[in-house]
Amino acid sequence: MKTRPTGRDAGAFLDSIADPVRRADARAACAMLAEITGDAPRMWGEDIVGFGEHRYRNTRGEGVWFAAG
Repeated sequence: MKTRPTGRDAGAFLDSIADPVRRADARAACAMLAEITGDAPRMWGEDIVGFGEHRYRNTRGEGVWFAAG
């Protein structure tokens, strides 16, 4: 799996959204998902904000992905 959690700051990523309406919507969605999942936002790859982790196993092996995002 190429997409993995990174050390990038999710808040800084959201701040980088140029359109103010989209930025506000993204911040609202982020706050809502953090409240629902009980997990802090974490960057996955370059541009995915994920919450929590889900471990899985399939025919290609085991992996981890965000539970919500």
